[in-house]
Amino acid sequence: MKKVCMWLAIASLVGVAACKNDDPFLGHAELHLSLDTVNISGKGGTVSLVVFIDGNPHWSVSGGKDWCTLSRTSGDGFGEGEGDTVIITIAENLSLDDARATDLVFTAGDATRIVYIAQKTAASVLGVVTDRPIILGGSDTTIVLQIESNGPNDWTAQSNADWLTIISSPPSGNGNGEITIHVAANPQLKQRSAMVTLTSDTVARRVIIQTPGGPIPAEKTTWKVLWRICPALDAYVTLTKKGKDTTYHFQNFMTEKEINIVKAKAALFEEFVEARGNRVDIDITFDVWQDTIRAIDVIGNGIFGPRDAKLFDFRQNYDSQILSADYSGMTTDWRGITYPNERYSIVPFKLEEGDDYRWGYSNSEQADTYNNGLFVHEWLHQLEWWFPSIGYNMPTLHNNGEAKYTGANPELAGKDSGMEWYGDMIGGCIKSYPGSTNLYVGVYAGWWQFHPLNPSGE
Repeated sequence: MKKVCMWLAIASLVGVAACKNDDPFLGHAELHLSLDTVNISGKGGTVSLVVFIDGNPHWSVSGGKDWCTLSRTSGDGFGEGEGDTVIITIAENLSLDDARATDLVFTAGDATRIVYIAQKTAASVLGVVTDRPIILGGSDTTIVLQIESNGPNDWTAQSNADWLTIISSPPSGNGNGEITIHVAANPQLKQRSAMVTLTSDTVARRVIIQTPGGPIPAEKTTWKVLWRICPALDAYVTLTKKGKDTTYHFQNFMTEKEINIVKAKAALFEEFVEARGNRVDIDITFDVWQDTIRAIDVIGNGIFGPRDAKLFDFRQNYDSQILSADYSGMTTDWRGITYPNERYSIVPFKLEEGDDYRWGYSNSEQADTYNNGLFVHEWLHQLEWWFPSIGYNMPTLHNNGEAKYTGANPELAGKDSGMEWYGDMIGGCIKSYPGSTNLYVGVYAGWWQFHPLNPSGE
């Protein structure tokens, strides 16, 4: 009896093994879907999908997101012309993101198919190819604003000033588009600002448009600069380097030849500013300081200038001051510094030997562009404080595109792009660069008349 039972068990096992190897419907499957991509609007909705199977009569689905639900996640669809219907429900996309997407992975046996679900946003996305103020010249002009919108909602544009007229007809659109705006000349002396507001449903975007004052005076304005040269320095200074305080004794004395080199640099500064700036004459007065500098102010690792207050007593007679002294051996981590609200800049005569930015004044009279640019650079720091202090906004040297300006304009090929940046700022004609939202910015020609010695311009 035991032998019979054992043989029956073995026969049963053999039968099972035979079924696994010979049945074509288990393991392998042909999986077919009625669609493989769903593109749906931000409002959401439902989509029907049919699952067909030839072979293994069982399928399942994975993946998806909480905003994409299915009426069923598995089934036993079988045979051509038959199948299981799956209802895909996609919720409204209230996000301000551009779009969202997910994959649904259907599996039957060793077969896999993927359905890609993509949805736009239901909320209105409305923007302009600029998110910063557009600063124009003071003359009559026309500009075009590029509008970005995901639709299908209409957008409209409206100005809040009579000198800023939207001339596109109608001043509205659907999806991406553009509007043309007429900007009337500014007859006033003060800068003015207005706003174009774009609206779509509950979304609003505002673009600020500014124009500088006018009219431009017929005569040039004289900007008086005191250029102080301090040829003798004999001071003890305590510097902190790598966490250790060390006291140094600096004795630097400029020769007559070196003094004349600084004066030559000043002449180049004057020539550059007058050539690039409309309606401004630079009047430089040289003052060779006779006293020896014996006290130095130290900030961090940089030595920023003599402490003697008499050196900076200039404001009643001059618009600006630039001070030069021999700082060789004293610091290597800066090239100049400006106290903008005090209207003076300190530009060292030379830096430590071997520094990457070594000036080399002591062994060369060559008036190279970079050194001249340092004087211009520091003086512009004075302007970027002065003009906004009296109500005229202008770009800043380090934050409004100095680095981006480099190489961004094909016409600058072969030129010193840093000097072109300074020149265009002085001339009020900074050109657009990739990513810039400004059209023409800088010192407007009519602003020069409002200099520190005559801020009212009268």
